[in-house]
Amino acid sequence: MKNLKYHNKHQGFTLIELLVSFAILTTGVSAAMGLIAQSLKSSTYIKNELIASYIAVEGIELVRNHRDNNSLKGSNWISGLNNCENNDGCTVNPIDGKISSCGSKCDPLNYETDINSVLYGMYNHEGKTSTNAATIFTRKITISKDGDFPNAGEREIVSEVRWNDRYGAHDFTLRNHIFDWIESN
Repeated sequence: MKNLKYHNKHQGFTLIELLVSFAILTTGVSAAMGLIAQSLKSSTYIKNELIASYIAVEGIELVRNHRDNNSLKGSNWISGLNNCENNDGCTVNPIDGKISSCGSKCDPLNYETDINSVLYGMYNHEGKTSTNAATIFTRKITISKDGDFPNAGEREIVSEVRWNDRYGAHDFTLRNHIFDWIESN
């Protein structure tokens, strides 16, 4: 009988052992879930920031392209960009090169999703359609005025991309200088 009591006494877990193991398991699962949530937040932010950087670079390139076209036509190199020379900034549509003042707020960029469209994969300011969907990104381009630089043939372009996602408001700003390359030769 004595051996039987001893054997039953050490068989199974006590309530305290179960509570401690449950607490350890809960802590481990909670930490893993927190790590997964943070990883998702980081990957979403990195993806959006990468897209924003490409959109900002495109904004700079659109202004350079406009400058080059003006120079090739024999026009003033900065002609047509005066909508961008105020604090409201402007948008430049990459499809047709149309420059529009932002006013109080820039319109969001659209993204063409139709694989059969010549615009497929482009962020643009064409109208919203069933395949040209609005995005979370807006791009505002501002250009310095004549008096901001001592050299009349120089301007600073600021391409600012903003977006809101479930983690808050974000922005990506890119600055670059352009020159009147015809004047400077």
